[in-house]
Amino acid sequence: MIFSEVSGVAFTANPITGLRNEVVIDSTYGLGEALVSGLVTPDHYEILIDRNENVEIRLKKIGEKSIRIIGKSDGGTETLETIDNDKKVEALSDEYIIELAKLAKQVE
Repeated sequence: MIFSEVSGVAFTANPITGLRNEVVIDSTYGLGEALVSGLVTPDHYEILIDRNENVEIRLKKIGEKSIRIIGKSDGGTETLETIDNDKKVEALSDEYIIELAKLAKQVE
């Protein structure tokens, strides 16, 4: 298991609109388990990207991220409450958002 500080999912086409020039990223603190299980409201980003990899972050919605699930060194996971200050702070910087959008399109 990777002991990630931040995790998330990326779609190389907007799953709501179907637009293929938009990458959608949802992210949260800790392991992805809290996100994919629906236990947190993640940060949500919609990124426009063209064939030349020109990128624009079109939309940011900061989720509450009320908990984080972390890996334990002796095995298993632990659920921690997110401190209030971190709930309003983006899990990803703009630089990471842009890099992830580009990587997602390259993998596609």
